[in-house]
Amino acid sequence: MHKKMQVTLEGKTYEMPLYHGSCGPSVVDVEHLYEKLGVYTYDFGFVSTASCHSSLTYVDGEQGILRYRGYNVSDLAENNSFLDVCHLLLMGELPNNSEISLMESDIANVYSHYHNINSIVSNIDSNTHPMAMLGSAFFLSTIHYSNVNNNYHNDNNLYYDLAAFVLAHISMVVATIYRRSIGLEPVRPNFELGYLDNFIHMMFFGFENSLFFSPEVKKAIEVLMILHADHGQNASTSTVRIVASTYAHPIACFAAGIAALWGSAHGGANEHVIKMLQSIGSVDNVNNFIDKVENRKDGVRLMGFGHRVYKNFDPRAIIIKKECHKILELMHSESNSKLFKIAKALEKKALSSDYFASRHLYPNVDFYSGILLSALKIPSNMFTCIFVLSRMIGWVSQLKELMMDPEFKIHRPRQLYVGEVDRNNSLDKRKAG
Repeated sequence: MHKKMQVTLEGKTYEMPLYHGSCGPSVVDVEHLYEKLGVYTYDFGFVSTASCHSSLTYVDGEQGILRYRGYNVSDLAENNSFLDVCHLLLMGELPNNSEISLMESDIANVYSHYHNINSIVSNIDSNTHPMAMLGSAFFLSTIHYSNVNNNYHNDNNLYYDLAAFVLAHISMVVATIYRRSIGLEPVRPNFELGYLDNFIHMMFFGFENSLFFSPEVKKAIEVLMILHADHGQNASTSTVRIVASTYAHPIACFAAGIAALWGSAHGGANEHVIKMLQSIGSVDNVNNFIDKVENRKDGVRLMGFGHRVYKNFDPRAIIIKKECHKILELMHSESNSKLFKIAKALEKKALSSDYFASRHLYPNVDFYSGILLSALKIPSNMFTCIFVLSRMIGWVSQLKELMMDPEFKIHRPRQLYVGEVDRNNSLDKRKAG
């Protein structure tokens, strides 16, 4: 805190603390505003409200910057593994070889729960949406994670164990749901493989096309997971934090995050991008589609463009577009190449339009990630499950940061009440009548 911001209301003056972070906008501390002046702040959708202080992820939407613990995400995606990023987010530093080996070993120890997961998933109606399966199966894994005690918020080692547990569990659940969704038997983990190789093994074992096990596919999946590992105080992360502030079981907190991530305005957006591209059908129909969007005809929306935070470009979109090119060239899929051509034509048309430029609508990470996942034979209703797999480490890290915060308290927003005031008199009249 360096300065104070003075507010005067009806003759009362209050000096509110003004805090400056290491970078980004400063924040005004309004915690005691009601106590001093008798008013609350109103910020529908939390557009201008900081709910916490954090050292995990920095996002600058104006400049198109995304950093984890000070590292640019583009550099991490180029030079590091997903487990490197997991360690970075959770522990604050990139790991050495022995730390990665330990993390791999701790994750592998959790694979013994595979049969329980297969049993849970197999008992869920096969017509259930994969995200509902994922949330249900993951929530039920609380029975295998009882390592929660009274010193939960002060136990640093517990979060490392928790991370190993959820990383292993979520990979097994996602792979099992995927295999079931395409009519194949689930595959048990291979204890001799590393984390990402094991996930690919559980997903694609038995596929005739050996390219699914190529370095290019592994790199594409790894990059996608790194790009989604964390993203500040978004809707699902805020949900995890709010539920965690009640001292709920950590698995329950993450299950709540899964529910929030399911929404089409959040983690489910890339699924809707694919549906949009399929509905357009051909490059020849792109101009007509864009006209409908600009003229707001038939409720047509352009999915995968624009972002609540990024106002000029999404740095993740640039990175994932390159991986998408590589995988499409590798897999030689006619149907996915067709979608990619439509996507490129759509992007070109939209970026040349004053309508979209004036509204700061540029491709975000969802625009190309859906095409990439489609090229890997993953059904569109499974896309958000892959997102959950990537984001889980961010949630664990955010939960750790919240619980270890000396200012910890239950989250309880205020409201501007606009309903009826006092209807007791009318109730008495009704009784009398």
